[in-house]
Amino acid sequence: MVPAQAIVQFNLAHTDGLVCCAVTEAGTVGVDGEAVERIPDPLATARHWLCAREVQALEQCDDQERAIRFSEFWTLKGTYLRATGTGLACPLSDFGFDLSGDSQLQFMSPPGASASEWHFALFAPSEHHRLAVAVHSPAEVPFQITDWAAGSAGVLFAALRASSLS
Repeated sequence: MVPAQAIVQFNLAHTDGLVCCAVTEAGTVGVDGEAVERIPDPLATARHWLCAREVQALEQCDDQERAIRFSEFWTLKGTYLRATGTGLACPLSDFGFDLSGDSQLQFMSPPGASASEWHFALFAPSEHHRLAVAVHSPAEVPFQITDWAAGSAGVLFAALRASSLS
């Protein structure tokens, strides 16, 4: 490999009805996808796994919105753990996300991590799925998602929320 050559990073994930692959030269990457209806009691699960701010946000949601918001928090957390390679060795309650407003996404990093070096995007590839991507990079990271469904030419989705886009 030539020293100045970029290193391509990738990550894979899947859930019922969705397969995800993130590819970038910007830095370490994590991707996660979840079916919104997968968790039968999102609030109970959140109280066990998520940080206090995320639990409080879920408590303010109605049942349908709670299932969606839980899957958004869960996929965002999954992307960070996949990108860092720590898995559950990093407790999910040590870091979190604020999804206030229509398109805001703020990362509350765990101790020892710099939030400014992490870039996140959240997508809704279908009404039943949420997909998130995390990239560790000092530079701005543009996000896009392409759907390669059987027989399609590809459909580009815009991010629902992104931490590093203006």
